[in-house]
Amino acid sequence: MATALSEEELDNEDYYSLLNVRREASSEELKAAYRRLCMLYHPDKHRDPELKSQAERLFNLVHQAYEGCGKEENPC
Repeated sequence: MATALSEEELDNEDYYSLLNVRREASSEELKAAYRRLCMLYHPDKHRDPELKSQAERLFNLVHQAYEGCGKEENPC
C-alpha cells in the first residue's frame, strides 16, 4: 500500500501531498482526488485482514486531509 503515516504526523503541509494535488488546487480538483483515493482505500474493497487494516488507516488519513483543506483560512 502507500506510505505509513500516523495521524499525529499529518499536518497541513502533508494534506496536499497525501491527496496528491498542488497547493493551488481548486475545490473540484480536491474533491476528485479525495473521491479517487477513497475508492482505492475503502476498507470494504479489501478482504485480507492486514490489507483491510492498512486501507482503513489510509482511508481515515485521506478523509482527515480532505477535511483539513476545507478548514484552512484560505480554503483550497
